[in-house]
Amino acid sequence: MNIAIVTLPWQLGARGAGAGRGPEAILNAGLIDQLIESGHRVGTPSNAELTPDEQKQYGAWNKTGHGNAHLARLIAEERRDENFVLALESDCSASVGALAGLQQSGAAHIGMVWIDAHADFNTPETTLSGMLGGMPAAIAAGLCLERLRTQSGLRQPIQARDIVMVGLRDVDPLEQQLLDEHGVEQVEADSQRLKDAVDRLARRVDAIYVHVDWDVLDPNDIPTASLAVPNGPTLDELARLVSAALQNPKVVMLGYAAFNADKDKDRVVARNLANQVVDALR
Repeated sequence: MNIAIVTLPWQLGARGAGAGRGPEAILNAGLIDQLIESGHRVGTPSNAELTPDEQKQYGAWNKTGHGNAHLARLIAEERRDENFVLALESDCSASVGALAGLQQSGAAHIGMVWIDAHADFNTPETTLSGMLGGMPAAIAAGLCLERLRTQSGLRQPIQARDIVMVGLRDVDPLEQQLLDEHGVEQVEADSQRLKDAVDRLARRVDAIYVHVDWDVLDPNDIPTASLAVPNGPTLDELARLVSAALQNPKVVMLGYAAFNADKDKDRVVARNLANQVVDALR
């Protein structure tokens, strides 16, 4: 497989700290060498960077939109060259930019598989935390924050019914109402059930993005996650889940988000996560 790695090391307007350092940490854990040893062809990673002028602008959410737009352009270029895209993202807000990249590459009808302990389907009206990180799936579906979505390059929202959510274990009450009202499919963290759901999704979309928040893992396997939820899949189980989704040829991009490398002092977690990515792509 020809794999193009793109990264977004910016989180809420800051570069290379916390989850913003996650992409680099996973790369430095030997990811590329392992992918090549597995038989893949991997080019030099591309980083989405804010310009100096964008860095001076006000507002973390505003800067998030700029970062997403740069990520989208990189992804669109790689998809036009028919490369499979592996996106290493700071946090889940980058998923909006990832989807924008697919849209800009010519995919008219996009589906998304959301593997996460949290639905991230809140709006400013339903959120309990007020965190932007709890809203990206809703933003992508056009439920809120239109300016951030369009600034990210996602001109047309994806349809909520074209989102499949996997492994949810912590969903706010009003958020669950939104999921139900908008027909978002929710499946257990089971490889066969996920494969079946992806196959159903593929029959009605042109391209599929698989998004993984590392906090879907059981806390024992992701001790760096501040929002980890008990009873999640192990690293091996997650690799099998992702691999099951990737069996469908309409899956053309895989993204991982929300690894806080600052908490991984001995780099053990980074190595484990890099290994998981390689296992999923075998």
